[in-house]
Amino acid sequence: MFGLIMIQKGERGERADREVTKHYTDWCKSPKEQISRWCAGIVLVTASSKLLALYKPVTALFTQKIYGCPGKVISGETEGQEWLKVLLQKNIVFWMMSKQGDSCSIAAVFFAFCTGKY
Repeated sequence: MFGLIMIQKGERGERADREVTKHYTDWCKSPKEQISRWCAGIVLVTASSKLLALYKPVTALFTQKIYGCPGKVISGETEGQEWLKVLLQKNIVFWMMSKQGDSCSIAAVFFAFCTGKY
């Protein structure tokens, strides 16, 4: 399970380096079913109020349709980390319960999440 934080550089939203763009484009070509299964969410962080206003209304719908996972545009990296942390915790609990059924205790889920042994 993973979450993705994409940070848009600068107030004017400069384009990313070519190598970064290539890696992202290659990743986007991955099968949607794998991304939707393992990606808890995608956050775009931008300091640009113009880009925030432009992307905010459509990002959730776009990422759900294209990648099969939740998406959000925000202005702060810390807010993005917190949003992804909540999604990751929910997904890990759901995954643990699906693997162990009703016998999965909250303590077991907490231990697995804290130790990474899931």
